[in-house]
Amino acid sequence: MGVRRFEHFSRYNTLLRAVARLIHIASTFSRSTQDSGCQGWHICKKSRSQEDLEKAKIIVLKCTQQDAYSEEIKNINAGHPLASKSPLHKLHPCVDANGLLRSVVALCSQS
Repeated sequence: MGVRRFEHFSRYNTLLRAVARLIHIASTFSRSTQDSGCQGWHICKKSRSQEDLEKAKIIVLKCTQQDAYSEEIKNINAGHPLASKSPLHKLHPCVDANGLLRSVVALCSQS
Protein backbone atom coordinates (compact mmCIF):
# COMPACT_ATOMS: atom_id res chain seq x y z
CA MET A 1 0.00 0.00 0.00
CA GLY A 2 1.64 3.21 -1.13
CA VAL A 3 1.59 6.41 0.89
CA ARG A 4 0.12 8.27 -2.09
CA ARG A 5 -3.14 6.40 -1.50
CA PHE A 6 -3.38 8.04 1.89
CA GLU A 7 -3.74 11.44 0.21
CA HIS A 8 -7.28 10.53 -0.84
CA PHE A 9 -8.39 10.82 2.78
CA SER A 10 -9.03 14.28 4.16
CA ARG A 11 -8.95 13.10 7.77
CA TYR A 12 -6.57 10.84 9.63
CA ASN A 13 -9.37 9.05 11.49
CA THR A 14 -11.14 8.27 8.21
CA LEU A 15 -7.92 6.75 6.89
CA LEU A 16 -7.52 4.65 10.03
CA ARG A 17 -11.10 3.38 9.82
CA ALA A 18 -10.65 2.44 6.15
CA VAL A 19 -7.41 0.56 6.81
CA ALA A 20 -8.98 -1.12 9.87
CA ARG A 21 -11.87 -2.27 7.67
CA LEU A 22 -9.39 -3.80 5.20
CA ILE A 23 -7.63 -5.55 8.09
CA HIS A 24 -10.97 -6.96 9.27
CA ILE A 25 -11.92 -8.19 5.81
CA ALA A 26 -8.49 -9.76 5.26
CA SER A 27 -8.74 -11.54 8.62
CA THR A 28 -12.10 -13.07 7.68
CA PHE A 29 -10.40 -15.11 4.99
CA SER A 30 -8.47 -17.07 7.61
CA ARG A 31 -10.06 -20.21 8.96
CA SER A 32 -9.73 -19.17 12.61
CA THR A 33 -12.14 -16.24 12.24
CA GLN A 34 -14.86 -18.07 10.32
CA ASP A 35 -16.81 -18.40 13.59
CA SER A 36 -17.40 -14.64 13.90
CA GLY A 37 -20.13 -14.63 11.26
CA CYS A 38 -18.07 -12.54 8.86
CA GLN A 39 -16.72 -14.25 5.79
CA GLY A 40 -14.80 -12.95 2.79
CA TRP A 41 -15.62 -9.66 1.10
CA HIS A 42 -18.53 -8.04 2.87
CA ILE A 43 -19.85 -4.79 4.27
CA CYS A 44 -19.60 -5.41 7.96
CA LYS A 45 -22.16 -3.87 10.28
CA LYS A 46 -19.98 -4.60 13.30
CA SER A 47 -17.95 -1.75 14.70
CA ARG A 48 -14.23 -1.93 14.14
CA SER A 49 -12.33 -3.39 17.04
CA GLN A 50 -9.78 -1.36 18.96
CA GLU A 51 -7.22 -3.99 17.97
CA ASP A 52 -7.91 -3.44 14.25
CA LEU A 53 -7.65 0.34 14.72
CA GLU A 54 -4.29 -0.06 16.49
CA LYS A 55 -3.04 -2.32 13.69
CA ALA A 56 -4.21 0.27 11.16
CA LYS A 57 -2.34 3.01 13.00
CA ILE A 58 0.87 0.97 12.94
CA ILE A 59 0.46 0.22 9.23
CA VAL A 60 -0.14 3.88 8.33
CA LEU A 61 2.81 5.08 10.43
CA LYS A 62 5.09 2.35 9.13
CA CYS A 63 4.25 3.08 5.49
CA THR A 64 4.73 6.80 6.01
CA GLN A 65 8.06 6.34 7.78
CA GLN A 66 9.25 3.90 5.12
CA ASP A 67 8.39 6.42 2.41
CA ALA A 68 10.20 9.29 4.15
CA TYR A 69 13.13 7.50 5.79
CA SER A 70 13.79 4.30 3.82
CA GLU A 71 17.59 4.73 3.82
CA GLU A 72 17.70 5.43 7.54
CA ILE A 73 15.56 2.38 8.30
CA LYS A 74 17.81 0.18 6.13
CA ASN A 75 20.91 1.45 7.96
CA ILE A 76 19.39 0.98 11.42
CA ASN A 77 18.22 -2.56 10.61
CA ALA A 78 21.66 -3.41 9.22
CA GLY A 79 23.36 -2.01 12.33
CA HIS A 80 25.09 0.78 10.42
CA PRO A 81 25.34 4.34 11.75
CA LEU A 82 23.20 7.04 10.20
CA ALA A 83 24.81 9.62 7.96
CA SER A 84 25.50 12.86 9.81
CA LYS A 85 23.43 14.70 7.20
CA SER A 86 20.34 12.61 8.05
CA PRO A 87 17.58 14.63 9.75
CA LEU A 88 17.22 11.76 12.23
CA HIS A 89 20.90 11.62 13.21
CA LYS A 90 20.59 13.69 16.40
CA LEU A 91 17.52 11.74 17.56
CA HIS A 92 19.44 8.44 17.81
CA PRO A 93 16.55 6.44 16.33
CA CYS A 94 15.87 2.76 16.75
CA VAL A 95 13.31 0.42 15.22
CA ASP A 96 10.80 -1.03 17.68
CA ALA A 97 9.12 -4.45 17.67
CA ASN A 98 6.43 -3.17 15.27
CA GLY A 99 9.02 -1.93 12.79
CA LEU A 100 8.40 1.73 13.66
CA LEU A 101 11.13 4.30 14.01
CA ARG A 102 11.46 5.57 17.55
CA SER A 103 13.72 8.08 19.16
CA VAL A 104 15.85 6.49 21.86
CA VAL A 105 15.65 9.81 23.72
CA ALA A 106 11.83 9.70 23.64
CA LEU A 107 11.75 6.05 24.70
CA CYS A 108 13.98 6.81 27.68
CA SER A 109 11.90 9.82 28.75
CA GLN A 110 8.68 7.74 28.70
CA SER A 111 10.02 5.36 31.36
